[in-house]
Amino acid sequence: LKLLWVRCVLCTKAAAGTSPVLPLRSGSAHSAMAKFQVRLGSDWADFDPEANRLLEEAILAGEPGLQLQDRGRHYLVDFLGMVQRNTATGREREIRVTFQDESKARDVAVTGAKAAAERAAAAVAAAERERLEHEEAEVRAAAARAAALAHEEEERRQRAEAEASAAAERVAAAAAAAAEEERREREGAERREREEAEAAAAAELAAMERETREREEAEA
Repeated sequence: LKLLWVRCVLCTKAAAGTSPVLPLRSGSAHSAMAKFQVRLGSDWADFDPEANRLLEEAILAGEPGLQLQDRGRHYLVDFLGMVQRNTATGREREIRVTFQDESKARDVAVTGAKAAAERAAAAVAAAERERLEHEEAEVRAAAARAAALAHEEEERRQRAEAEASAAAERVAAAAAAAAEEERREREGAERREREEAEAAAAAELAAMERETREREEAEA
């Protein structure tokens, strides 16, 4: 019954400016092509003429059911199960329909079968459409996941390259610092050697001058 197409008397009756009702009149006459009745205990009661007219229109149109309202209560008249169901309580009463013309009954059966086939085809089409939409959604989700993974992988690659570049720069900087330190040490050693050589030469010159002076003094 999930596929039932329903129409509410509330909308139809409101347009006419009257209250939507679904009274049952035991033994009331009805001169329509189809006469609807509902079981009340062991008896059958006729539907209100206006409700009967709406039910007749619905069943002749091949609709599977119709929703009616009576004093605030909503009822679903199900032509497939031939029951009237209180939509609030779920309570059901049996219904029956009598056609003035037997050929019309056959037409209704054919129309109902055609409508049922159309509803079944529509349900199959809807299910297929839903399946395709689900598959498309899964494909899109998989593509999105793949794109996200590729993005994460690219970010990891860029981070690794940046870290490797930074490490190479640190190594190069350390090597440059070590080379500078070695250069300074070498220059310091060379400066000390020059200073020591200059000091030794000065000492030797002073010794030679002292020796010359002493010799001159001895000769005098």
